[in-house]
Amino acid sequence: MLEIAPATPPAARCVVALHGLGASGADLAPLAPLLAPDARWLLPDAPVRPVSINMGMRMPAWYDIREPDLEAAEDAAGLEASAATVTALIAEQRQAMGLAAADFILVGFSQGAALALLTALRAPEPLGAVVALSGYLPLKERLQKEEPWPAATRFFLGAGAEDQVIPPGRSEASAALLRARGCEAEFRRYAGLGHGIAEQEIADARAFLAGG
Repeated sequence: MLEIAPATPPAARCVVALHGLGASGADLAPLAPLLAPDARWLLPDAPVRPVSINMGMRMPAWYDIREPDLEAAEDAAGLEASAATVTALIAEQRQAMGLAAADFILVGFSQGAALALLTALRAPEPLGAVVALSGYLPLKERLQKEEPWPAATRFFLGAGAEDQVIPPGRSEASAALLRARGCEAEFRRYAGLGHGIAEQEIADARAFLAGG
């Protein structure tokens, strides 16, 4: 797991950043000085596993993807196991750093964004915020049966208007569902952006975090 120290120690908050399919924690390292330079960043690597949609090739993945429609035939066991792993990491770091749950931020891209959203909704105590980039809320049917959702956690969802991997409408619908369940959730769509991260998106997410 890659760790990045705050620009000016000690860290008043901690960011756990979750990468996308086939990537590594280091891929999100450039976000640290741009999004939350005052925080300690933890960038874990997903386990290597076979991914069905990629002909069973083994690669870093937080959970299996079985269909092009990411919400079809969801890997609930994989999602929940990875969410439990991230929750345990937060608990460990809370004790080590002496921080409250509200001092933790989850940042995720694509598959990592889906995991960040799930982990925040399942957290034993409300986290401070989630920044979900090019992601969606998984396991919606299960989650909608659970009460309560963490109204104290703030959510920022950003999506590329030209994203062909996770349609921006899916990200927007996830934000709408979060709001319907009492959470503060902001959604931004970025013109000309595909399945990636835009400079303006980072700036907007940083302003969102600063407003908390």
